[in-house]
Order: sequence, then structure tokens, then C-alpha cells
Amino acid sequence: MLQDLTTAWQASGQADQDFAKWTQDEVSRGCSTNYQSDANYQATTVPDDQATKYKKAFTELWAAIANGYGLPLYQYKPDMTELAGIFVRVDRYGRPPGA
Repeated sequence: MLQDLTTAWQASGQADQDFAKWTQDEVSRGCSTNYQSDANYQATTVPDDQATKYKKAFTELWAAIANGYGLPLYQYKPDMTELAGIFVRVDRYGRPPGA
């Protein structure tokens, strides 16, 4: 479980750096509808996918512990931009707290 979290954290950091480089490309060259051809954008895909994979693995393992001790649960929610997803806190039924 700790390895999943560590790998997710490291891959997420690399993806963030690559996204920042891609953003700099967009700012310096002007926004493009063909952003997928940018090398820095392409560099984001592997670490971003890896981060998501290991975050999901961690949250699945965490759920067993959290349920046993009444701790918060988290669930993956894809982002509408399709560039990333987020993990949100949920109750034991998969609903946001207070819903």
C-alpha cells in the first residue's frame, strides 16, 4: 500500500512538471488545437496514467482499513477535461459527505 502511494506521488510530480513545460510551450507559441503533437504534452501521458493507476490501487487498499476504523474514504472521479482525474472524499456509500 505504501509503495502504491509513493509511486503515485512520484509519478504525479513528474506529470505536473511535464504539464508545466507543456503550458510554457502553449504560452510561448500560442494556444494550439493540435496540442497532442507537443513533445512536452506527450511526455505527460505515461506518468499521469501511472499516477492514476497507483492512486486507484491505494484507495482500494485504503478502503478496507478506513472501513474498519471509521476513517474517510476516497474515490476516483475523472475530470471533465480528460487530462486528469481527482480523488474525492466519500462516505461508505460512495457519496460526498453531507450529500
